[in-house]
Amino acid sequence: MLVACNSDETMARESFARQFTCPNERITVTPRKDLVAVDLTFRPEAPPKDIAADPGRLAIWQKEEARRAAEYEGKSVIQARGCEREVFYICGQLRVSVGAARPGCMNAPYPPAPRP
Repeated sequence: MLVACNSDETMARESFARQFTCPNERITVTPRKDLVAVDLTFRPEAPPKDIAADPGRLAIWQKEEARRAAEYEGKSVIQARGCEREVFYICGQLRVSVGAARPGCMNAPYPPAPRP
């Protein structure tokens, strides 16, 4: 089976089965349309005070944050449960190197990282 043909839910199920050695029939996957992929990454909501106080540094920080957020556009959040485990995945086209991406899922921290 080609990975490129798999849905995000299928890729999350396969990732969970491998990660926890859990039979497919014991895994439940739920798309979490109420969650935004970028919010499950480690990124601050506000710049550090020293950066916020410097307009030049703030502009660079804002540009970098926008670039990082754009990397998560179009990604879905999938919740997987089974074998007494629970994981949230970010699924979609994942960057594997500069200019290259492949379909897949990666573990996502949940609940979302606390904001400063």
